[in-house]
Amino acid sequence: MSTFFGEIVQRPSRAFWDEEDESSDDDSNLNKSLGSNELTMKWKNEENQKTYSAELFLLVNGYVAEEYVKRVILNKDAVANIYETQPKEKFNRTSQSKLDAEVAQLYFLDSNVLLCTCKTTFDVTKSSQLIEQISPFMRKAKHVIIMTSHSACSHFHEDRSELPLSFLKQLQTDNYLGAKLYGHLEQPNTVTGVPAQALSWCQVFKVPAVAYILYTDCEQVDSITTEPLRQLVSKLPVKLPQKSLVFSNERITRTSNLYM
Repeated sequence: MSTFFGEIVQRPSRAFWDEEDESSDDDSNLNKSLGSNELTMKWKNEENQKTYSAELFLLVNGYVAEEYVKRVILNKDAVANIYETQPKEKFNRTSQSKLDAEVAQLYFLDSNVLLCTCKTTFDVTKSSQLIEQISPFMRKAKHVIIMTSHSACSHFHEDRSELPLSFLKQLQTDNYLGAKLYGHLEQPNTVTGVPAQALSWCQVFKVPAVAYILYTDCEQVDSITTEPLRQLVSKLPVKLPQKSLVFSNERITRTSNLYM
């Protein structure tokens, strides 16, 4: 059953909710702690940062999706990095090398494509800060496409035997007019973190966008797991060259979730 975009659906079990789950001093202190660090974008060439705009803005998050893009699509160095920086009052106690933690990178693939890869270790509570950094590029782009990957164990389906080892679902904004390439992400499945924040931002500011969610039985970058991504990239509005990769069957066997 589908619902309107952005609806908040409470979990069916009360085990996930507490009747006295209200703000407390501890929660307040936690929120202050979470908000103590800020995100900063650092450009390799400060003079050209205002010229970076593209027809397609591609946001990639999730281990399999990120690794596939890095191995198969990327052919240039990053033009900018986004770092998590601690407040200045901590500078005297901590070395600068420990203050800045890279959370995302921007790549200008060609005159039409701007790619942003977000690390899977990024704190999702700061997703809004990351979106604030990349929102100018999403606003200028004609197409905003989000690619993310999750374990198939997190996908809810009545009969899991019907599902392939690796498959894609999609979720789009109301004003997205592109082709429907895959089935709609049905309830109770959800998108979280940076992909959800980016799609919600596009919905609010009326920027056409679509998110493709890859579900995989094995979080390993092998030929079977990444086949849906290969097909997806070939269908994007802007063509991207994909390099061929040779995968190690021995490595796949060791990390597979399948049991004989």
